[in-house]
Amino acid sequence: MDSSAAVSLASGAELGQYRIETRIGAGGDGCSIPGSRYQTPGPVAIKFLSDDVADAAARRRFQREAQMASSLNHPHIVTVYDAGEFLGRQYLVTEFVDGGTLKSWVQRGPRNWEDIAELLTGVADGLATAHQAGILHRDIKPDNILVTASGYAKLADFGLAKLEDSEPASATQTLTADRTLEGAIVGTIAYMSPEQACGMTLDARSDIFSFGAVLYEMLAGQRPFRAPMNLELLQQVIHAKPAPLSDEIPEPLRTLVAKALAKNPADRYSSMREVVTALRTAQRPSGLGAVAPRKHRSKWLFAGVIAASAILAVGAFWLSSRKPSSTRQLEYVPLTNFTDSAETPTLSSDGRMLAFIRGPSAFTGPGEVYVKMLPDGDPVQVTHDGTEKRGPVSFSPDGSRIAYMRDRNETWSVSVLGGEPTRLWSTPRA
Repeated sequence: MDSSAAVSLASGAELGQYRIETRIGAGGDGCSIPGSRYQTPGPVAIKFLSDDVADAAARRRFQREAQMASSLNHPHIVTVYDAGEFLGRQYLVTEFVDGGTLKSWVQRGPRNWEDIAELLTGVADGLATAHQAGILHRDIKPDNILVTASGYAKLADFGLAKLEDSEPASATQTLTADRTLEGAIVGTIAYMSPEQACGMTLDARSDIFSFGAVLYEMLAGQRPFRAPMNLELLQQVIHAKPAPLSDEIPEPLRTLVAKALAKNPADRYSSMREVVTALRTAQRPSGLGAVAPRKHRSKWLFAGVIAASAILAVGAFWLSSRKPSSTRQLEYVPLTNFTDSAETPTLSSDGRMLAFIRGPSAFTGPGEVYVKMLPDGDPVQVTHDGTEKRGPVSFSPDGSRIAYMRDRNETWSVSVLGGEPTRLWSTPRA
């Protein structure tokens, strides 16, 4: 915030019909200041757009948040009262939520699965209402879910939202793990869907995946996807399967989370309304019935293991008593015959393509991305820019694109058919 704004926004200052109290916090997009309305008594939150991100794209997102959130009327969505500009700075006025974020709510004390499911059912219902209005949130995460002191959750920050249509996400801008950068995909990596991470067209099922990631984190006490570097985290989101939730969580709820986190959008719930129904069902006593008869299943499982072990033992004895007619030799087939290096190879999900970086040293010097159809295709060079590239490389879920690191702090993707590479995101240089 510049000095003139800081002076003008001191405690007791007036901003139209609002009176400034004290600054309560700052985030990647700006700062929040509690105030009060003269016409309608009661606290409000005034959010100013930060100078650091006050470019044209950020202003458009800020305006979009005001327009979209104000069009939604739901008890589990933060109400937007007003929007305007003060000393060249844009601001939003919303209801004041006094309990902090979902992250702080879960840190304040132990929460059982019933508390978590009940709290997030309201958020799911609010998100379903947004979807019915054609609005995608695209940045669902614990920091964007606020909880009142009385334990009532509200979905906030529609600043990255857009009306649902067929426009690819790559036509807009993007985020790193915490902040927005121009020229990449929108969202927060740890919670974005695989299709969002690849810059593909989004629909409501992308928000369902992000909601599933939040629900998983609350139930498990850790994020479903974790990695020390953004590229590795991106690969986790696209390819990795989260660790199973504890058996102490009811099976219907575990099934719900697994379905919401399916890599293929077609395997997820078709609407957020279905998620709401599944959440409510999992909380009913009848929803716990699937967990009760564990002992009976355990007996049958134990009997099955004993029977299988006996069969394997007999089979092993029979095989060991036979003399091998021939010794099978392993054969190694070279996939490339380059005189220089071919490093960080990876297979597509269907096993039909191999991608790798070729160069004098893919870790320390210029290199190019190649792709080879298996088993007998010729390696095809798909990048031609001579820049430094590093692995690991990664295929998109549909196998149409390859992601890789470039110039140490940028992630790019290129079509398996070649063409112009696209920057996905970059990490600010130290």
